[in-house]
Amino acid sequence: MTGRQWNPVALTAMHHSHVAAGATMAPRNGWMRAARYTSPDEELELLRKTAGISDVSHRGKLRLQGKDVPARLTAIGLQDLQVGRVARVPLKIEGGQLTTTVARLAVDEAAVTTGSGQAPRVADLIGEAPCAHLVDVSSALACVRAVGPLAHRLLSAVTEVDFDPDVFGDLHCLEGRIADVHGMVIRADVGAIPSYEFYYGREFGQHVWDAVVAAGKPLGAAPVGFEALVKIGS
Repeated sequence: MTGRQWNPVALTAMHHSHVAAGATMAPRNGWMRAARYTSPDEELELLRKTAGISDVSHRGKLRLQGKDVPARLTAIGLQDLQVGRVARVPLKIEGGQLTTTVARLAVDEAAVTTGSGQAPRVADLIGEAPCAHLVDVSSALACVRAVGPLAHRLLSAVTEVDFDPDVFGDLHCLEGRIADVHGMVIRADVGAIPSYEFYYGREFGQHVWDAVVAAGKPLGAAPVGFEALVKIGS
């Protein structure tokens, strides 16, 4: 007799909110994620004309701290990455490469994000030094993403941070508060479409999600699933 096959999937802190909103949920890369709320085409229109809000807490997340951080960044080809700037870095692996995003938060601190479940592999590729400590914070942080031409206005409604595109440009990062919760913002556009990711403590996951969704309503922004994001190449 063949036993049951278990395929566990992880849930984000906002999972039940997506279900309550009527999202179609589907497993993707080990996580149960919102595939769509309405239809991919309708949500694609939001991304192109106003803004779409998505839960990307599934992303792998690493924190690199210590006086040897510059040496570790140089080891992966980022010797010139300035504080407050972001770089996309393809790391070579057997049979291909892993795409990562590196945000330089301070002289002695950087944050690294990557695909679901890939943080341990990226950590091995970056390596450690006596004074550069790499910590996997994937399970500790939630992430809300706002994508679209009005995304900066949406976020500006829940923070005092200036997200004016002329001030906070593509491939920039900062630490600040959104909905009174401290975290890190990375701007990494998808082609010509502005995209902002806010990483913050998982325990505040639902609070920040609700605040951002509420701020989006007057602008015509709304939650979108991964199917629409895939269509814009993200």
